Amino acid sequence: AQLSQNGKFPAVAHNSGDYARSVAYAWSQDFMAFNMSSGCPASGINPSLGSHQTYNQFIAAFWAAKIANDPLYANLDGLFLDNFVDIPSQLISNASRVDYLNQNAATPSPDNANAWKAGMADLAHQVRLSLPHKIVIANTGGNVTNTGAYLNGGMIEGVDQNGKNTFVGDANGDPTAFYDSWINGGTAPQVFVYNASDATTSGVDAARTDYRAMRFLLTRTMLNNGYFDYDEFLVSNPSAGLNSGGHQTTWWYDEFDNAGQGTGYLGYPLSVATQPITGVFRRDFEKGICLCNTTTVSQTISLGKKYQKINGTQDHATNDGSQVTVITLPPGDGIILLSIF
Repeated sequence: AQLSQNGKFPAVAHNSGDYARSVAYAWSQDFMAFNMSSGCPASGINPSLGSHQTYNQFIAAFWAAKIANDPLYANLDGLFLDNFVDIPSQLISNASRVDYLNQNAATPSPDNANAWKAGMADLAHQVRLSLPHKIVIANTGGNVTNTGAYLNGGMIEGVDQNGKNTFVGDANGDPTAFYDSWINGGTAPQVFVYNASDATTSGVDAARTDYRAMRFLLTRTMLNNGYFDYDEFLVSNPSAGLNSGGHQTTWWYDEFDNAGQGTGYLGYPLSVATQPITGVFRRDFEKGICLCNTTTVSQTISLGKKYQKINGTQDHATNDGSQVTVITLPPGDGIILLSIF
């Protein structure tokens, strides 16, 4: 009557016919999954935080107390909820065998998915109630229609060099609609993290120096108001497996600070993104523009006036500091151009 975990624990005596509940694991990697579903029983496991709480209520009360009473956490801007999805099969192996509704029997589909989805919405709601003035975002955040009333935003983890990521549930692996939905539908202020990488098998340094992939994914992110980072997560890890990749790098690029001139150099956006050519996107900022070519062929774009390229050190063939009124962008590439005052 207990999961042995490869012989670590002996079986516990139990009456014949009793329903033995095994532990549910996430990702098939022995990460124990807590019961965030709508069938979670209430408990008084920590009376200092509440006398009769579900797991969701406990987590919310814990972080409210931690931020309110612990000086090490008092100045946090908010909370990040990882492994937060509202489709259980994205996280739990054999989700249809779990007793989501606490009825001593596996919860059949679609009741299991509904119980999980309702529970994740409740988790977001409980955290929002406990931290009304904090930023709360989640990876992935799930569908904005389910949790957008409570979360400020979500995250895409591991968009590859082609702009693809299947984990967000899009059949074509294009996360753009997911990203846009959170910027448009999350609780204000909307905060979204767009994590990008190169699914190369040639090593970490090959990913680091794939400036074209970085530019493409950066400018793709800049078409809306999310935060961007580019790291080693997908190197030899095309399926975005959790234990195969990482987020340890702190790579920095000329586009991040105008080749050392300082962050914030473009200023705020002046408009939403437009398409001067179908599949080629442009967004104007106070001190420059970004262009992103999502098509499969090179595109030549007339800029309307003269702009200057970044005078960079990493990919000087692209960022050579020259002034241009027309630019040709290869497929799957992007560029930032500076206004000339």
